[in-house]
Amino acid sequence: MKTNNRYKEQYALITEENVNVKSNNDLKDFLVLICWVVCAVLLFFSAFKFISAIFINTMSVETQLKIEKLLSNNNQRYFVNKKYQKEIDMLYNAQKQIIANDSKIAHKKRFELYVKPSKEINAWIHPNGTIVFTSGLLDGKLEEQELAFILAHEIGHYSNKDHFRAISNKIAVISACILTGNSTELSTIISGIANLESMRHTRAQEKKADEYASRMMFKIYGSNQGGIDIMKRLQRAEKTPEFMQYISDHPRTITRIYWLEKQQIKNN
Repeated sequence: MKTNNRYKEQYALITEENVNVKSNNDLKDFLVLICWVVCAVLLFFSAFKFISAIFINTMSVETQLKIEKLLSNNNQRYFVNKKYQKEIDMLYNAQKQIIANDSKIAHKKRFELYVKPSKEINAWIHPNGTIVFTSGLLDGKLEEQELAFILAHEIGHYSNKDHFRAISNKIAVISACILTGNSTELSTIISGIANLESMRHTRAQEKKADEYASRMMFKIYGSNQGGIDIMKRLQRAEKTPEFMQYISDHPRTITRIYWLEKQQIKNN
């Protein structure tokens, strides 16, 4: 027993002096450090989102318009030719009624409408209220109420200030990148903010925009059938496999149809 104890004492002395032999506590210290860093980042994001949400919800119309002006982009690459004039006229008529039914956007006398040459079936709204429809969408010869639902959905994003929330999230990520020195991610995010067409909304924001559009359809037409019809069109045109919709930023199309039909039954 004495011999074994002597060997243990000698080994302890060797490992204390040998810099190449690490203490078992090093891994523990490293894991503790990682936990602290993760907690600090999560706390930073939570605080930033909380403060930004208060600012966004309470900002004055004047402040909102100033920020929108800073975020305005050049729409000269878009156009509206005679081919789509009928659809654009219908959309302008619909937007007048939407504005009249939403006090939160009363400061907007008009949402400028443009068409982008593209086979993609899409529409989006810029932070300054400019709404862009792709020619691929308008070539579908949609009915007035179908167009109105799409328009109301995009205006819903504006009314809910989703563009500010999306930008604030990116600003939070930029701040985190600066703190951690992640220059690669930083340049990618800054490029994404500059390209406002790439802005994405969360599923919750998309659902709220659908809810907004549905309410507007009932107020204007007494029915949200146009929303149901356009969703069914989109469902037929979808090329993305069903399982991929689970990771999409939009709710599944079949879910959106179900919810709109439920609202239709409820309001009849």
